[in-house]
Amino acid sequence: METRRFPDMRDPWAVMTESGDAMIEANMFELRGLGGLVILALDLWALISIYNSSATSGKKLLWALLVIILPILGFLIWLVAGPRGTSRRI
Repeated sequence: METRRFPDMRDPWAVMTESGDAMIEANMFELRGLGGLVILALDLWALISIYNSSATSGKKLLWALLVIILPILGFLIWLVAGPRGTSRRI
């Protein structure tokens, strides 16, 4: 089945088949809906943990900037090598 791109004002990424039927195109760099909310929640968790860590202010700033500027990659790097917050005991 051959596909072509047709301009569409509603969805510029829509792919149409020869017969004019719309196909759904998944773009892995486009974060919408649930995926975007998951990334946002994980980044907020990382930022809160960075803030509560015992690292120096300069290191906290650099880690926070990494997570903010590169949300997915920054989170993964923080997960492996970043400062963790202190755990609270009740």
